[in-house]
Amino acid sequence: NEFNRLFRKRKRIGWKLIAGPRMLVPPKAVTDHGWFEQDLRITLQSNPFGKTESIIVYTDDTMNKEEDFFAPVLRHCVWDQTDHSSENGWPNVKIRLGSIQDQSAVHNCLTRIQASVGQMPFPTIGLSLARDVPDVEHATNSRAYELHVINGLQAIEYSSWQLENDPFAKLIFEAYDLLVSQLEPIDKTGWTERYDQDFKSDTFPHPGWYWDYT
Repeated sequence: NEFNRLFRKRKRIGWKLIAGPRMLVPPKAVTDHGWFEQDLRITLQSNPFGKTESIIVYTDDTMNKEEDFFAPVLRHCVWDQTDHSSENGWPNVKIRLGSIQDQSAVHNCLTRIQASVGQMPFPTIGLSLARDVPDVEHATNSRAYELHVINGLQAIEYSSWQLENDPFAKLIFEAYDLLVSQLEPIDKTGWTERYDQDFKSDTFPHPGWYWDYT
């Protein structure tokens, strides 16, 4: 029915906005050639149908550029999954772009994460024959989190619920709070987000799509 169709559309668009665009393009007034790509993304979710949010670090990845690089940009996205009021299937998502207040603090934050990826909890189960899962204990009021981190040549994606005695999760939650606090809001006018598909449409696939927050 129509409610279910809009519900599925909101979920699909909401998750794409949380994951963020492949490219972030600055206003024409800044440059007519150049873009940013993700170096780090942290996603937090308190429950499957509640608030979901992400913070993303974007850095200049303009092809053939050797100097005059753009300063990094932060993108903060908050999605209220409990809001089903939109009649066009667009989710209740708030997006902020911002410059970084203290680049050294963010640099140190990313360095700590990059140095700690080998400490991500990942219990072994071998070959799963009956929907096997590891025997782990979730932390009280556990939250789900996802990490996507790139060092320029390599990329790692990791997702988990917070476990008991989980220093890696603690590191990620602290990093999230720090990055959000470092965001100095900028006007989104003229900025565009580049996605591989036009997710305003109900059908797929579509060619690449630029969205200007309208």
